[in-house]
Amino acid sequence: MKQFLSFVFLCSLTLIACNTDQCVDVNCLNDGICNDGNCECPVGFTGDNCELAIDPCQTVSCNFNGVCVDGQCVCDEGYEGENCLTLSTRKFTGSYNVEETCGNFYKVYVLHIMNQETSSITEVKLVNLYDAGYYVVGYVSGNSLTIPSQYLGDPSTSISGAGTMVGINLTIDFTVSTSSGDISCSMTNY
Repeated sequence: MKQFLSFVFLCSLTLIACNTDQCVDVNCLNDGICNDGNCECPVGFTGDNCELAIDPCQTVSCNFNGVCVDGQCVCDEGYEGENCLTLSTRKFTGSYNVEETCGNFYKVYVLHIMNQETSSITEVKLVNLYDAGYYVVGYVSGNSLTIPSQYLGDPSTSISGAGTMVGINLTIDFTVSTSSGDISCSMTNY
């Protein structure tokens, strides 16, 4: 009888141990889910109880040209790309065969855009815009180019405008102001 009671007691302990909820004393934080006594953490959390937030910027480098926000680089003005390594002006620099319409006049010529050697990383030099042989200064922001009002060769002629770069297609709309009046122009590369 004593052996029978020992057997029943041992079987009872085994059943109790098998039916014990292993998650009773486990407190999973941040919407973690307990499974067999261990926390399964949601994305963005780690630790025994999902108590540690994972920094999404921990492995992201913006190379001193931007800051990481939620795992993505937000680049400083003048820089772009996944890690802020590319100068925004780079997509504009080069030589372009362009066609231009100014009022009733149409002409074809070569425009050169180059980085300006100044302290502004957004500044470019446009050489031969309006086929005038002079250069004007423009400023790049993303895919946009702004040409502030400036003299074109002499104080009686000024130029201003704006442009965009979409893929490899450059378009610039600008106005040439002379003592005789304003001339609206549109230029595209081909």
